[in-house]
Amino acid sequence: MNTENTRKRFKERIAFERKIISIVNNGLRIVDPLNGLSQSAINLWKEKNGNFDYISQIYIMLNELSKSLMIFCDTSKTAFDQEKEIDSKFLKEKIGDLQRTVNLKNRIAN
Repeated sequence: MNTENTRKRFKERIAFERKIISIVNNGLRIVDPLNGLSQSAINLWKEKNGNFDYISQIYIMLNELSKSLMIFCDTSKTAFDQEKEIDSKFLKEKIGDLQRTVNLKNRIAN
């Protein structure tokens, strides 16, 4: 993968991360906002917002998205294992799933 593709993927990753954080922070009634997509940031978010069923479900989705975003930008993994290749279409679908889940939780809460 050339440098230009690496830069493009990095920019896409940042845009995806911002979208995910925005969905969670603007879409849920939570005590503390999600501050990032690292494992420690996601764990802290869950800890501060309780162990409600909907938080646990979102937590699982956030962990999956976080891992997928790391693979998306780490081209060394895909060089040896094509099954680990993740493209932007896959990420958009997973972010859409997150958005639908958050929307559903809001309808149930209201």
